[in-house]
Amino acid sequence: MSSLPFLRSGGLAAAIGLAAGSPAVGQERGPAKDLVTVEVETVGVGLTTGAPVVILHDPATDKTLPVWVGRAEAEAIARSLFGIKTPRPMTHDLLTDIIRTLDASVQEVRVTELRGETYYGAVRLQAKGEKKIVEVDSRPSDAVALALRTGAPIRVARRLLDEAPKVELAPADSTPEVARMLGLTVVAPTPEVRRVFGLPERDGVVVLVAGGDGAAAGLQRGDLILEVNGRAPRNQPLRVKFWREGGEREVQVKRGQPPGPGVPA
Repeated sequence: MSSLPFLRSGGLAAAIGLAAGSPAVGQERGPAKDLVTVEVETVGVGLTTGAPVVILHDPATDKTLPVWVGRAEAEAIARSLFGIKTPRPMTHDLLTDIIRTLDASVQEVRVTELRGETYYGAVRLQAKGEKKIVEVDSRPSDAVALALRTGAPIRVARRLLDEAPKVELAPADSTPEVARMLGLTVVAPTPEVRRVFGLPERDGVVVLVAGGDGAAAGLQRGDLILEVNGRAPRNQPLRVKFWREGGEREVQVKRGQPPGPGVPA
């Protein structure tokens, strides 16, 4: 059983072989002050709908926003969460390469409106040396996949988080459970994962990709996170206990720290 509270009791599913769902489409109109920065907690299949869904999570309030996506978008997001590289660039990889080749950057992506059952969002781009930020209409699923590849922040309207429905995910059959928090991509410690990283038979989750606030605090790929001091409250550090190289260690992860060197997948 996972020791981290953000691995939800309903189980998490990888996006390989997901059933098709209806992707959301979008455009952003709301003021920036009403936006909240979130992380992609996981991608899986809704237990009742059977459709692919991406769970966006606000660590400060522990609120989540489920966004239903298509199969291709779910797989693209899952590849980023697992750190999977394809031999040739897929659509979102190609878009990322085009943006970088044109010497531009993704400043942030947004999800700010719900019309009926459709979420609306946008990608905000800025060319090098230009002050103007260009906003491009985007489906939230594509925007999230692009944000994961570029490291851009994902922001959603506060009211959408406040009004979001609760979604239970179908449990995974054989693939490792995957989630992301504090810039860390973590998986459940299956026997194969334990073998690869030489980990003991202890409950927890394993860091697959380290980045963001977690990497800045010193967490690395292959660490077995044993214990978290509850959810991170607003503006408070989070004490994380983990296993590395034969012994227990503990660090404090401070929200908003400058990221340290990333650990390649």
